[in-house]
Amino acid sequence: MAEHSIVGSITTIAIGAAIGFGASEYVESNRYSIHEEFILVESCVESSMYSLHLEQYRKKVEICACALENTQKEYDYKDVLDEKKQKSFLKKFREEVNECSTH
Repeated sequence: MAEHSIVGSITTIAIGAAIGFGASEYVESNRYSIHEEFILVESCVESSMYSLHLEQYRKKVEICACALENTQKEYDYKDVLDEKKQKSFLKKFREEVNECSTH
C-alpha cells in the first residue's frame, strides 16, 4: 500500500470534510459522521495505484474499515481536526492498516 498516498489523501479529505460538513455536530461524539467515515475508508481503499478485482477491493475495504474502527477507539473526531494530533492520528491509522492486514 502506498503510505504517502494514504497520508496525503486522508489528511486532505478528513480536514475538508470536517470543515465542509459542520464538524461541530460531531466534536462531542467519539463517533465520526457516516460521511467522514466513508470518505476516510474510501480514500484508504483508493490509495492503490492499480485496479483491483472485486474480491481484492472487498478485502481492502475490510482492512480500511477495521483500521478506522481501531483508530477511532484512541482518537476522537476532534483529534482529526487538531493540526498537532493529525500526524499521530495518521501514524496510528497506518499502523492499524498493517495490523488489520495480517488478520
